[in-house]
Amino acid sequence: MGVVQGRGGSAESVSARQLDVDRLELQRSVMDRLADLLDQDGWPGHCRQDLQRVVAAAIDLGVATMDSPAPELLQFPEAMLLHARAAARAQVPLEQVLRGYAAGYSAFVECLVRLAEQNPAASASTEVLRPIAAQFDRSVGAVVFAYTEAAPRGDDPAPPYRARLIERLLRGEHVDSTALRYDFGGWHVAVMAPPDEENAEALRALAQRFDVRWLTAELGEEAVTTWFGSGDREKLEGLLSALDATLCGTPVVGGEPSLGFTGWQLTYRQAESIWPYVSHSPPGIHRYGEMGLVAAIAVNPVLARSMQSLYVEPLGSGPEIETVRAYLASGRNASSTAARLGLSRQTVRNRLREAEARLGRSLEECGAEVEIALRLDRLAAGPSDPRRSVNPG
Repeated sequence: MGVVQGRGGSAESVSARQLDVDRLELQRSVMDRLADLLDQDGWPGHCRQDLQRVVAAAIDLGVATMDSPAPELLQFPEAMLLHARAAARAQVPLEQVLRGYAAGYSAFVECLVRLAEQNPAASASTEVLRPIAAQFDRSVGAVVFAYTEAAPRGDDPAPPYRARLIERLLRGEHVDSTALRYDFGGWHVAVMAPPDEENAEALRALAQRFDVRWLTAELGEEAVTTWFGSGDREKLEGLLSALDATLCGTPVVGGEPSLGFTGWQLTYRQAESIWPYVSHSPPGIHRYGEMGLVAAIAVNPVLARSMQSLYVEPLGSGPEIETVRAYLASGRNASSTAARLGLSRQTVRNRLREAEARLGRSLEECGAEVEIALRLDRLAAGPSDPRRSVNPG
């Protein structure tokens, strides 16, 4: 086979007419190239059935591209887009779909190079490949769009495959995450809540209200995790604040807003680390910034027992311990504490002095340690334990 005058007349290129002569041979060549790849990747049978038609359509697009004065205006064959959607619904990873297209493109290009090499003008192959390469780039974009449109959405009930994919991403594995339809750029915050449909609906409504992206999955621990993502950290802070009112009937936990893919992983690990400690906590949002240190100490028996011995047991079970709780929860303001407890300021001051005497230190010196110890004490208490107070703090 030879070469003929090219599109611009200044260089020679392979014509569509000459390529038509070997169209069936080219199709066989592409299918042979794909066969081993499909077996290796384990494509489901129904996604292979239409592959001949898809390959033929892709070759038609390549042929048309060679002779078109404006190849960027050519429509992509519907067979290609239908195949991408079918692969998405069959849960074939996008990376496998794109590997198939890359293999077909490679076989197509090799044929063009062989045709061009039969002409003494070595530059002819460049003129052939440039528009074909550009069309391949556009085809990949169209295939990815069709695939992601058909892939299960992040706001669907979390199927097992989505949970497995998210678990692999959390482990740091390099996997195709396109099917999640979630942008891992910007800021993220993870929230864990009991697996309740009312909670799920409230979280979806909250994402829409704050105009943030979201992703949800049930990853065990009898909890559903929802990630919220945005380029604006303040949006996520506002969303966390709104959670208290939105999920007023149940305790939930939240990581802290964190940046990028590593932030997406980190905020989940933060929420996960404190989730076991909120089962008996009051309804509302419990954030890692408030509970992270408490959870870290709770897993160390020696440290947890030492905090109990140093800062809780000396206070006893009388009114002093509840006054100290309220005082710390009120930002160490005696007037606010008095109003909170319905006591006079003098009574509050007397109780605080008694508490400090028992501790052997002023609350100004050890207030942070006492607050952590009291939180640990509350975590150790069951819902009917007398150590649990109705007063916040």
